[in-house]
Amino acid sequence: MQLVSPLKIIDSHFHVWDLQEQTLDWLNASDDVATLRRSFSIEELVDEYRKVPDVALEGLIHIEADTTDSSVEDHKILTLMEQVPALIGSVTHKRLTETISVASDFVGVREVLHNSDIPRGRCLQDSFLQGLEALADQNTVFEAVIREEELSDLFRACATVPKANVVLNHCGNVSRLDDQYIQAIESLAALPNVYCKISGLPADQPQFSQKVLGLLESTFSREKLLYASNWPVVKLNSNVQENLELLRSFFGDDADVFSHNAQRVYKLKG
Repeated sequence: MQLVSPLKIIDSHFHVWDLQEQTLDWLNASDDVATLRRSFSIEELVDEYRKVPDVALEGLIHIEADTTDSSVEDHKILTLMEQVPALIGSVTHKRLTETISVASDFVGVREVLHNSDIPRGRCLQDSFLQGLEALADQNTVFEAVIREEELSDLFRACATVPKANVVLNHCGNVSRLDDQYIQAIESLAALPNVYCKISGLPADQPQFSQKVLGLLESTFSREKLLYASNWPVVKLNSNVQENLELLRSFFGDDADVFSHNAQRVYKLKG
């Protein structure tokens, strides 16, 4: 009897926070996220992966969680990286400017672009484009979380700074497969240094999710797609195991999607 090797996974997108030490204003902005109004630890996530059959967690990449004080978050995560072997990378929060500088402790930078207080077209402002170029010069990834209707603006920004490595978060926050979304995804995917995280898809809408995955596979190709759980936000309508089952039903146990692409994009030691 031949034993089947477990699927090796690098989760390229998760968050943790401690509400005794950190403030996340967005948690109180809507009752839709009421279930997230508690602290979440990395041990909880590791435990969730232990419960998933035929999976071996190889690594986790923490993404900034839009806290009011990113320095507190950075200190917390860098301390955790010394204590938790599974935590192999961290993306910090910074506003992009010409003078942006990123410590070598971090594998990437995220400036949140989808909040209601962020002006439309922020990613086309000179300061943003100059910051994107500075990140490219520092060989640092930019994480793009942006409103669905501004994906075409993100394309223009990425095309203006083609040497920048950009990772689109949450399938571009897709809510519908209309022409505007499809055209924007096709344009972004055509740029060699733009990648996409497959997260945020509704587990209770499998047909819609499969169509989105089909579009992403045909445009980005499997070589530019990264598995991401978006834990604990995924708990709003699913969980780690259900999310994995959805993605494995489409991609099988594709090593590129589930680990190799993350290693390559974030230049992780493997």
